[in-house]
Amino acid sequence: MILSRIDNGAVGKILGHNIYDDSGRPLLKSGVRLNERYVRRLKEKGYLSVYVRDELAPDLVPEETIDTETRKRAVGSVRQLSQRMHLGESVDVGRISSVVDEIVEDLKACPEGIISLSSMKTVDDYTFEHSVNVCILSTYLWWYLYGDGCPLIEMGMGALLHDVGKLAIPLEILLKPGSLTREEYSEVKRHARVGYNALREILPENSRSPMVAGEHHERLDGSGYPLGIDADRISRFGRIAAVADIYDAVTSDRVYRDGMRSHEAMALLADMAGTQLDAEIVEILGARVAHYPGGTRVSLGNGQLGIVVGQDQRSSRRPRIRLLTDASGAVLPAAKAEEIALFDEPQLEIAEVLDEYPDEVLRQA
Repeated sequence: MILSRIDNGAVGKILGHNIYDDSGRPLLKSGVRLNERYVRRLKEKGYLSVYVRDELAPDLVPEETIDTETRKRAVGSVRQLSQRMHLGESVDVGRISSVVDEIVEDLKACPEGIISLSSMKTVDDYTFEHSVNVCILSTYLWWYLYGDGCPLIEMGMGALLHDVGKLAIPLEILLKPGSLTREEYSEVKRHARVGYNALREILPENSRSPMVAGEHHERLDGSGYPLGIDADRISRFGRIAAVADIYDAVTSDRVYRDGMRSHEAMALLADMAGTQLDAEIVEILGARVAHYPGGTRVSLGNGQLGIVVGQDQRSSRRPRIRLLTDASGAVLPAAKAEEIALFDEPQLEIAEVLDEYPDEVLRQA
């Protein structure tokens, strides 16, 4: 399966992953061929991208760092807590803590130690899916740097709830497809302070989780918000959350733009490292997040086309690839579609990431 933006020729492709409605019932089942009516319905439901079967590797199922059921529970827990907070009702903080425990256990069981994240977010669920991804990245980074213990769970809870302050921001501003006015941007910036205060009210007095909500937009050079504090005053919680938040935000598809690819996002973070972001944290993320997630179509320097089938713990930048064509562009029969570890082929480089295969290749499929 590959993640395909609906606007980019999804009609005619085979859906590779069940899509569920708000009650958990399948909206569309894996294996259905997408027609114009189905695509229109998905757009109405707020989907920007969906998983479809790859024409040359229909059996491929990309790896996911977090178990699907764990992710569903995490998204549901954040959604429910946010709704109850918005209505002024009591919230079950213990449920959030349990979800963080599950995420941590899934991360520890990650076979290659390389993180790959789902990007199939709906417009309505963007904040909740984003919060889960920030939690995954933040808890992994904390665990890698500082190990187990109470602060790890505090990091995870703060990351999972880091955007609760957005409940106070009008939807027409949060979902605005164009540039924000100065007044609108000032309104958006309130969410960090609002989120900090909200978490102070629902979490134990000695909890450090609110720091995550309050500091995830602060920058080492003092250019961030809401307080504009610099490196000397930003906590470890805020430093980690800032890196995780930016990475997932820029790699996510939005109504008004396509998300960056993972390797492009890491290049952006590297440019910010040492000035706005903690250089050590950026370096660790770069070493532990998949630069080319499973399902990425690539052109190699020798002219062959391939698709990423898995990660290699020896390098987050050199994944395992299934070769789909020879150097002349002829599609290889399935029996000859060799899989290679790019780490073991130092003469080969990924020359380009492809949105689609060339027409002459697809005609051979």
